[in-house]
Amino acid sequence: MAFEAKRDKIKKALGEPIDKKTIPSVSLPSREEPDLVPSTYTLERRNKEKLARLAKANGYEKSTAAFLNDLIAGIQE
Repeated sequence: MAFEAKRDKIKKALGEPIDKKTIPSVSLPSREEPDLVPSTYTLERRNKEKLARLAKANGYEKSTAAFLNDLIAGIQE
C-alpha cells in the first residue's frame, strides 16, 4: 500500500534513540520568599482600571497585587 513506506519510516524514526541534550549546570541565586498576607480591598472601577494600567506600564502585566505591594514597600515612612 501507499502508506506502508511512510509507516515504516515513522516506526524507524520512533525506534531510534533521541540525542538528549545536556542542560548545563547553573547555580541560581537564592531568593527569599516574603511573608505574604492575603488582603481584600474594594476599589472604584476607575481606580482598579488605573491600577491595572499603572502595573502594566511598570512591567507587572500579570499581577497588580505585586505592583501594589512593591509600590507600598518603596514608600518611605
